[in-house]
Amino acid sequence: MSNGSLPEDADHLPVRLVTALEVFTRERVAELIDHGEPYIDRARELTVDFKFDFDLTRALVGKSISFGELMSHAVPLNGVADLDKVFKSLTEKPLTSLLNGVHDWVHVEIDGDSPAPIVADVDEMKANLNLLFKARHVLVHEMPETRPFTDDQLKQFARASFEFTHAIDQAITKLLYGNYPLTQIEINQRASERAQQSKQDLGALLDHVNPGGTSERLKKAQAVWVSYVESEATFLSRMDMERHEHGSIAPSIYWSVADELTKERIAWITRSYGEGWGPLD
Repeated sequence: MSNGSLPEDADHLPVRLVTALEVFTRERVAELIDHGEPYIDRARELTVDFKFDFDLTRALVGKSISFGELMSHAVPLNGVADLDKVFKSLTEKPLTSLLNGVHDWVHVEIDGDSPAPIVADVDEMKANLNLLFKARHVLVHEMPETRPFTDDQLKQFARASFEFTHAIDQAITKLLYGNYPLTQIEINQRASERAQQSKQDLGALLDHVNPGGTSERLKKAQAVWVSYVESEATFLSRMDMERHEHGSIAPSIYWSVADELTKERIAWITRSYGEGWGPLD
């Protein structure tokens, strides 16, 4: 819609806008639930309608769908009331309070923009979205001979849809991840901090299962594992290549691989020790 003009197929744009809103909302719902507590527990408050067809059952058996994805595809999204209910259930905030004052944190922190709210008037946005859902319903179910909306309303539908998705995306991201790193340097630093914390956790676990480091077998196995982690993280991050070849993201990949492998090592030792394998020697 450049220069305020409408596309040639504008008659069906409300249908596409609502579809986009539904897909976006289901993705954010899945993200919240799959993030864990407290959102996964709050998911019990959602209204869901499961229809176990062949494809869904196959996805469940094959474990190719997460719990959040399952729940998100079962919630009704037929209007603003449904949008309000689903986000209020998961965040314990109605849409109005969830979106009031939300600004684009990236633009503020990186571009130096003023923290202007994405949605100037949440009630007006909700009213336009309600009209959008109604227009979509008429188009799909009544097949009218004339458009059930004006050109100005269509522009308001598009603006309200953009404001909603943009503001929800910022609100949910901030809710889940806080002041997440924005520059590559910050991302690399955060990845390094996570890996170092996991390394400390592993060290504490090893001290617990092998007090005083008396097990030579475990010490040798751990030394081999440390060498493996170093090789694997270096290989996957291309840290052994020239700087212009591996790029500035390489340290983040290196530390992320090291962090993941360390967490796997912690889980394996915890499980093995807990299963009562007996003395390490």
